[in-house]
Amino acid sequence: MQLIIQRHPPYSGQAASESLDIALGFAVMDQDCALLFVDDGVWQLLREQAPETQKNLAKHFAALPMYGIEQSYCERESLAARGIIEDALIDGITVLDRAAVNALIARACGVFAL
Repeated sequence: MQLIIQRHPPYSGQAASESLDIALGFAVMDQDCALLFVDDGVWQLLREQAPETQKNLAKHFAALPMYGIEQSYCERESLAARGIIEDALIDGITVLDRAAVNALIARACGVFAL
């Protein structure tokens, strides 16, 4: 499994959209791919987003299963540190504690941190 780790907040640069491009590239090549959101990257997973100048990332994440990308995770501690409750996240996100995140990273064949 290829693991893409997203640490950056949405709409603060190209990292969020680049991670989606990488994930879609893996999917096109029939590679097992998962996304992991930690630190400020968890802001990308909020259900209610209203960007003024960019496309809504939450809508893009909702389409990932159509491309065979069905594994999306976020770190519970990152949510708690930012005061985000799990109910505020888009559907399809598995929340993991830090120990499970470390185990996920250890299982991955390739890790790409953005």
